[in-house]
Amino acid sequence: QFPFGYRTYMAVIIASLLSAAVTEELTHIGPPLFIEVSYVPVWSYLLLAVLGIVLGALGVSFNWALIAVMDLFQKIPSGLRWLPALAIGGITGALLNALPEATGGGENLVHDLINKQFGVIALLLLTLLRFGGVLFSYASGVPGGIFAPMLSIATCAGLAFGVASVEFLPLDNDFRAACAVAAMGGFFAASVRAPLVGVVLVMELTGGYALIMPVLITCTTAALTAHQLGGRPIYEQLLERTLRLAGEKPDKEPDKTPVQLGTRES
Repeated sequence: QFPFGYRTYMAVIIASLLSAAVTEELTHIGPPLFIEVSYVPVWSYLLLAVLGIVLGALGVSFNWALIAVMDLFQKIPSGLRWLPALAIGGITGALLNALPEATGGGENLVHDLINKQFGVIALLLLTLLRFGGVLFSYASGVPGGIFAPMLSIATCAGLAFGVASVEFLPLDNDFRAACAVAAMGGFFAASVRAPLVGVVLVMELTGGYALIMPVLITCTTAALTAHQLGGRPIYEQLLERTLRLAGEKPDKEPDKTPVQLGTRES
């Protein structure tokens, strides 16, 4: 267990600041997902709170679906577990030609999604495709993880919300980018259940420090919505699933005291 205390917190903060400063000094590279954003009107904070509620529900659904698909794939006979990977590869190849934005990842993808003028329907379709792609890729063991794909899902969902808002309300087109940035933090907060980490993470990734209040509102409402819906942190659920498959019973309340060698059988 991580020893939560003043010294450890200060050590983590100092190490994070120094690593960021040294990296930027050596590489002269700023935020990896730098997005130019402008100030958004205060009255639009209500819209961002609504976006947080939507992302809270999406995050809980993502966590539940990921565990469910993993359990489903676990039932496939060991000799046939190459079939899902084969199907995912074929579908990804088709999408790469028909709709490239539904595949791949990285900072270029986020920038392309924001810069291109996609409509609401197209963005919702991209959200659905990327949502399903993460579930089946991760469950089948195909490399890709869940963190970076979560950012792409959030970008698509946030842009869809932003485009709809710009179409029906007196908002500048830059509000789309603001929603995309806020959605990254909100979806992370809903799935991982770490709203403050989501705020800091998004600020560091995008450099959108002007949006710290909108992002904070979105992350808070997303985390509260996920809590009210009974959602639990995704990494905690993955750990419990790993222990369940290993035949162990996870502790509900982790022991904070150190366990000395020889006091517990392995």
